[in-house]
Amino acid sequence: MQIGLAWLNHESAQQHVPSRDWEWEWIGEPELGYGEEQPGGWVYNILPFIEESPVHDLARGLTHQPRRDALTQTIQTVFSMMHSPSKCEPKLNVITGPVNNGNPTQMANQTGYTKCVGDTPFSDWNNFPRTFSEAENYNW
Repeated sequence: MQIGLAWLNHESAQQHVPSRDWEWEWIGEPELGYGEEQPGGWVYNILPFIEESPVHDLARGLTHQPRRDALTQTIQTVFSMMHSPSKCEPKLNVITGPVNNGNPTQMANQTGYTKCVGDTPFSDWNNFPRTFSEAENYNW
């Protein structure tokens, strides 16, 4: 119920449903808004609408290593409401591969839910940005 209400509140405030992430290797960036320029996924984008603005904004205004530390803390914060009671307990789960804008880590929060909103703005995965410098030159 809370997730659905958060989606509706997000849509009302932003005039679109929560955006998808660039790829799982990216952590949400608080200064990059809620649209295509936001590397964070739908869970990150609804945090302000589930009374988790402090987690959403952990890295706001920080630079360099303190920012990477805060972004990593963001993905390692467990939200019990993001886990389906019939699937799994809320906990950190093992991830593989790099995290582009955070610290190297092997553990991150994962949700027990997914979304489907039809067509996405990112349909050309072969040319999809993998770094911020690539994203700056991506043809949005």
